[in-house]
Amino acid sequence: MQNGQFRVSWGVPAPVHGPEGRNEELQTKGQPAAWSSDRAVLYWLYDSQNPEGLLRILDGRTLNGHWWLSLAVLTDRPSFWEIAHTETDATWWIWTGRLGEMFPSADLDASMRNLLTLCMRPSDQPTWGQFCIGTSTLTLLPDAWDSEGMIPERHYFENWCAQFNLCPPEGIAVLDASSWPLLLNPTLVIDGMETPIGRGNK
Repeated sequence: MQNGQFRVSWGVPAPVHGPEGRNEELQTKGQPAAWSSDRAVLYWLYDSQNPEGLLRILDGRTLNGHWWLSLAVLTDRPSFWEIAHTETDATWWIWTGRLGEMFPSADLDASMRNLLTLCMRPSDQPTWGQFCIGTSTLTLLPDAWDSEGMIPERHYFENWCAQFNLCPPEGIAVLDASSWPLLLNPTLVIDGMETPIGRGNK
């Protein structure tokens, strides 16, 4: 995309047996639909007449100095995106699916387990440093990469948790794979403790 400046893969990942519930290995790869362009691609998984994913990358560098990423997923199947700047290899990893399938070991009630959600993080960020958006498989990121093709530092967990004064007092290093922060707007869940966002915490 964008004259070869970005490479993209998307599809349904292979099943995972274990506590993480997510995988980066694709079992079924999404295919570009007949309508696609250098800036936006419509993908299908099992039927070319049934598009289930849309990705758009726009060059906003003349407006805010960044590349813009827009993404929408229509399927409730687990899916995984890998979107990378070709020159720098700065990569976004994005998962979508049902909350209970993505976090099978989390203590969630039945209604929460069936929520569709989107989780994303830079690929070089530890697993616990991702953020998830509840009840949505849509994301609009007007600063996904800077003008040099790097992911801005503020998208890394130690920066955005500090922005909302939500970093654990012991430091983020104490978090492990069993305590992923889960951003269910407007609540951040860390180690089972819910902290509202935007209500005096900024």
